Amino acid sequence: MSFLMKNAHPRAIVVELHSRTREHRWPGGDKVYLLEPDERKSVPITCEGGEQICYAAWVNGNDGVFWGVGPDNNRTCDDCCTLCADKATTEFTIE
Repeated sequence: MSFLMKNAHPRAIVVELHSRTREHRWPGGDKVYLLEPDERKSVPITCEGGEQICYAAWVNGNDGVFWGVGPDNNRTCDDCCTLCADKATTEFTIE
């Protein structure tokens, strides 16, 4: 599965992907995906079929400004999650 992330925000953002089905995140460890303003990034991940994956994004250096499930993966969201499926691509834009 792949995620196509777009940063339409005027500042750099960081993104993590979180499984809501199991205790796992991408890219994992203490790493995050960094997107500069107007940058697009395609990220392939390996996930389990039917697993619910949600994104968390925040302004680089300021986790008080966030989108999705938030930096601590503890927020609810209406449209920041998708189900894992082979060869699928999910797109999201941070504005």
